[in-house]
Amino acid sequence: MENDQQAKSRLLTRRLTTSDEDALIGILQDRSLAASAGLILIGDQQTQRWVVQHWLTDAELYGIYDRRRLVGLIAIFSVQQGGEIGYFILPEYRHQHVMTNAVRIVLQQTRFEQLVAEVEKANLASQRVLINNHFGDEDVSGQLVRFTWQK
Repeated sequence: MENDQQAKSRLLTRRLTTSDEDALIGILQDRSLAASAGLILIGDQQTQRWVVQHWLTDAELYGIYDRRRLVGLIAIFSVQQGGEIGYFILPEYRHQHVMTNAVRIVLQQTRFEQLVAEVEKANLASQRVLINNHFGDEDVSGQLVRFTWQK
């Protein structure tokens, strides 16, 4: 079995393009995984494809690849105060600092000067990803913690 360092060395984080559309739709088919990042795909496949095409042109989408397999996604959508970041990764890649490292790469590439993220209070792993990338927790309301980051 390979160790965490070997696994991390074969991972690549990069901006997604239209050529990644099928891989993106494939990973989003896992509805519980997509929902964990706050993403909900609507019904039919034609509508899903249309939504993904618009995300690829209107948002900043980054994929985490293990060789040729898309294993995680980081999305930054434009909102009034800058950008809102969300992310998810397949369960077998969790708790290995993969997302922390991928978010660090994305923060170096994003066009946004300020980002926000909302994380469930119970999702301590996701909160650690943000804290390790210099997001500050700003507001706690209900079951969510709001984090902010500035360049």
